[in-house]
Amino acid sequence: MKAKWIVKAIVGGLLFVAAMGLVTMWLWNALAIDLFGAPEINVWQALGLLVLGRLLTGGFGGHHKGGWGEHWKQKRMKEHMMKERWGSMNDQERKEFMENWKKRNYCGPFEMKDNEEKRNIETAD
Repeated sequence: MKAKWIVKAIVGGLLFVAAMGLVTMWLWNALAIDLFGAPEINVWQALGLLVLGRLLTGGFGGHHKGGWGEHWKQKRMKEHMMKERWGSMNDQERKEFMENWKKRNYCGPFEMKDNEEKRNIETAD
C-alpha cells in the first residue's frame, strides 16, 4: 500500500514538473519572441528557467520556517500582543507611545514632524 502511494507521488511530481516546463516553454515562445526578439526555447531550457527563477527569488526552501502561513501567524500574534499592551496603558502612556511612534516612523523627506513646523512654513510664504 505504501509503495503504491510513493509511486503515485513520484509520477505525479514528474507530471507536474513536465507540465510546468511545457507551460513555461509555451508562454516564452508565444510572448518573449514577439515582445523582445528572444530565441525560441525547448522544454529543458524552460525547466532551467524555472529553476533559475526559483534560485534568484528565494531558493528551494530550508531557510523559510513555514512560509506565508507562518508569516501571517506571526503577524496575528504581534497584533494580539499590541492590543493587549494598548489595553493595559493609561491615557498618558498611550499619548507617549503615539509620540514615540511618530518619531520612529519617518515616511520621507517631506513629512512634517509636528504642527509647529507646518506653521513656520506657512508663515514664511
